[in-house]
Amino acid sequence: MSLDMFSRTPAVHVDTYAPAPATERGFGLHLTSHKKGNYLGYCHGRSVILRNIDDPTQIKVFSEHKAKVNVARFNPHGGRVASGDDEGNLIIWEIRSSGELYNWKSYEINDSIKDIAWSDDGKRLAIAGKSGGNTHSKCILVDSGNNVGEVGGHDNTVLAIDFRKHRPFRIVTASEDRTIRFHEGPPFKFQRSFTGHTNYVTCVRYSPDGATLISTGNDIKMNLFDAKTGEPTGEIVQKKKTGHKGMNIYMLNNYKHKTKKSLFVL
Repeated sequence: MSLDMFSRTPAVHVDTYAPAPATERGFGLHLTSHKKGNYLGYCHGRSVILRNIDDPTQIKVFSEHKAKVNVARFNPHGGRVASGDDEGNLIIWEIRSSGELYNWKSYEINDSIKDIAWSDDGKRLAIAGKSGGNTHSKCILVDSGNNVGEVGGHDNTVLAIDFRKHRPFRIVTASEDRTIRFHEGPPFKFQRSFTGHTNYVTCVRYSPDGATLISTGNDIKMNLFDAKTGEPTGEIVQKKKTGHKGMNIYMLNNYKHKTKKSLFVL
């Protein structure tokens, strides 16, 4: 052993950075953001990572899931997060003023949760995923877990769900069966469907102002809809030479930033 090894400055811990979001081939990555702060949330393994956008060394980790977590969503007021895992467990947890992450409620929803959306008042949750039969998606009351109408009907796994946060309320679901289903309520019931995608529909999101809905699919297309009626209003086709094989959407409708109405297509 050389004497030089003893003369070097010892290693000193400086910062800790969170891991990057975990991705899965063929499936969209869902992000969430904090309305009252700068936190970006995403899933990695059996944990949910909350990372400060301005300072990535400032992180919080929720690790009470026993299976791989697929999605986490801040509620509109920023104090609670709902997360769902690969065994169909929904956990609703609070961010205390002390910074502690507290497990508040948990429900068994289906076989595997893929996406979650909050109502604007934070009293309802729309949850989508994989289940036996055609009950792949539900809308429940946060306090009790009771169903609020029916938002099922798909023939395969529901990959995305969103809740229109303006009256009249709507829930939209997107599935591996290549269809989009629109529901009105509460209590929610089927309104109409859309079959314009030719491959898996990977994501659906309402715009922050509640006027427009956008869908993306593995057919490299985006479709635009009137958010109230569900009527198609336009289509955008990605050029294949860009190399993209599929798309996902992230609306900056919660992040406190001058570009809060921006749309990311990934």
